Amino acid sequence: MTKQLFPAEFIFPGHPDKLSDAIADALVLEAWRRQPRALVGVEVAVHRDHVYVTGRIGCTDAQSINVTAIVREVYRSAGYHEGWYPSPAAVQVVSIFAWGRLRTGKQSSGTCQMTRPSASATRTTSPPQTICRLSNGWSAGSPSASMR
Repeated sequence: MTKQLFPAEFIFPGHPDKLSDAIADALVLEAWRRQPRALVGVEVAVHRDHVYVTGRIGCTDAQSINVTAIVREVYRSAGYHEGWYPSPAAVQVVSIFAWGRLRTGKQSSGTCQMTRPSASATRTTSPPQTICRLSNGWSAGSPSASMR
């Protein structure tokens, strides 16, 4: 009989990778509830008390999806509470989304929306503008203007 070692890995539910996957899954599920053939492509990154969510959600009434509430609920379900850092209420969500349904033959039919927790400001632009974050805040413009 020979002995073999099999490596195994276990990741706790509060690990940033698990949180990111759970947030993305929750956003897909919410879009699916609104429209079973929803188009969802999101990226999620977690760093300390900040969650960065970007991508596109294309479904019926997509702009009414409360991303911050979904993120905080995922934190609660992973076991975070007021005694932990960060508590779900203290999590700051930064999101940049293109909302709305795609139509055949169109570049995009939705709008892009950005939110920052510190300024609690939301700006909306119409595609095909590009969105860049500058040191002094958000800027939207044509691709050539934003690359200068």
